[in-house]
Amino acid sequence: MLFSGKTTELWNWCAPRRDVAGILMPDVHDCRLMYDIAAKIYFQAQCLQPDTANLVKVGKFSFYQKAFERANRIFGKCRTTPILPLHYYR
Repeated sequence: MLFSGKTTELWNWCAPRRDVAGILMPDVHDCRLMYDIAAKIYFQAQCLQPDTANLVKVGKFSFYQKAFERANRIFGKCRTTPILPLHYYR
């Protein structure tokens, strides 16, 4: 699989800053995680055993519903700070 480095580039830009919040979704050891930018913590997003209940299917990937619920709570906290919508394409 070929990676272009978009998430890494965004992570490098966000890492030293304290005025940025939101979610990144890096691939770590062939597994998608979510990264809370403000709290600087990772949490599991991709389910590697897709027979588990409460999953969200996106293409060939299976993600935990709870991961999206947690991401929505994180985005809810972002509403009190200025928002810079990012659509990042190369």
